[in-house]
Amino acid sequence: MLLIVMVAACSTGPGSSGQLAGTAAPPAPPAATTAPASATPPPPTPTTPATVNSPKPTLALPHPIDLLKTTATKIDAGPSPDFIVLAGEYAFVSGIGNGIGRFDQATGEFVDSVTIPGDSCEALDSGFGAAWTATCRGPGLARIDAVTGVVTTADLGGQIPDPEASIGVGESGVWIIVGSGSPRTLLRVDPVTMSVAATYEIPGRPTAVRAGLGSVWVSDPTLDRIHRVDPATGSIVATILVGDQPQFMAVGERALWTMDQVSGTVSRVDPATNRVAATIQLGEQVRGGDVAVGGGSVWLRGSRTLLFRIDPARNEIVERYTPSAGSGSVAVDDDAIWITAHDITTIWRLEHTGIVE
Repeated sequence: MLLIVMVAACSTGPGSSGQLAGTAAPPAPPAATTAPASATPPPPTPTTPATVNSPKPTLALPHPIDLLKTTATKIDAGPSPDFIVLAGEYAFVSGIGNGIGRFDQATGEFVDSVTIPGDSCEALDSGFGAAWTATCRGPGLARIDAVTGVVTTADLGGQIPDPEASIGVGESGVWIIVGSGSPRTLLRVDPVTMSVAATYEIPGRPTAVRAGLGSVWVSDPTLDRIHRVDPATGSIVATILVGDQPQFMAVGERALWTMDQVSGTVSRVDPATNRVAATIQLGEQVRGGDVAVGGGSVWLRGSRTLLFRIDPARNEIVERYTPSAGSGSVAVDDDAIWITAHDITTIWRLEHTGIVE
């Protein structure tokens, strides 16, 4: 069984490059080809990390690798491949057919597309034998069985505050933010009954959620902060200031990683200290995008740069990939990197052994 690591994120970003912009949206199915608890917690005391909100890189960036010159498999997929998560033997991609498409993880072959009542939105997550997505019309939650593809839905009430956010799966539940004002509500949904098991009030205007390292992590991009929530009590145990507009997060390699869109940074949060341990400069802002952890690295789906690979041992960018292809998402396991590009109706699957400059 593969170790599955998921991700989150993306809005329409900068236009694709001239080389790829003419790619026509293909008919379905896509084909794979090879290409060269409620209680108001006490107000937390923010910590002050040593972070620099500048889009200028602190180190020289590595020379970009042209993805088209690697052994990546190019998958034509329409109408708009966006958020992606790996679960069981499949890659689940939103924006395929009338809902979420399933692709064989080993080959990249299209399997089928499942309809999501209420429309899939926000970044996907996986766990408890399924892929999970929020639904914007309802709003609600949908569970896609990782083996059978059977869809089960639940109406949660409230309102999804931002389709460019994420749900979190783990720590004994499925977690999602609802509400349109301030404060908002963090729901814990029972993954078996799909009923709301607990509600917690979160201050500010939080949007995205991830779960792991014994905690639930909630981002507030308007205030540049991350709330660390105790999943057993709903209490905020720490509030961490990060870069400018932390839209998406990923958990792994003994840290929480935030993608700070406006400052063009990735913040590494140390769960032992609840402080930013490192700030990695991308050298560019990110519109949409995504961040994931897998294969021993941290991966960021950028805008002008298609993809960044960060070595968590050095907190440095060690690889960059081109061509620019608008916005999309990324998911990674021990075998391969999956990259979506909704602006050009494309998915790439690159095995770790297939990286050739």
